[in-house]
Amino acid sequence: MSTLTSPLTAARACFDPAPDTIYLDAATYGLPPQPTVAALEHALRTWQDGTAAWAGDWEPAGDRSRAPPRALASPAAALRPVSQRARQNPPQPLGPA
Repeated sequence: MSTLTSPLTAARACFDPAPDTIYLDAATYGLPPQPTVAALEHALRTWQDGTAAWAGDWEPAGDRSRAPPRALASPAAALRPVSQRARQNPPQPLGPA
């Protein structure tokens, strides 16, 4: 049980819901984790005080967001239907038979 508790505790520490709030993320954006909030606050602060490094910080991120998904840049063999790939690489048993 301790192996499940530790990662769950670490994950919960990334969020800061209001006290006594139970949040169920059901097909929504969800609550932002603390690293996301910190990055947004930093971006807004540097934008607001005029110290933002547009060319170094913002433009590369924008370029990455406009790049085609990696799956589209994959070899055609990787884009075959799963059923075709499974015939060539059948699943292996997970444990002793």
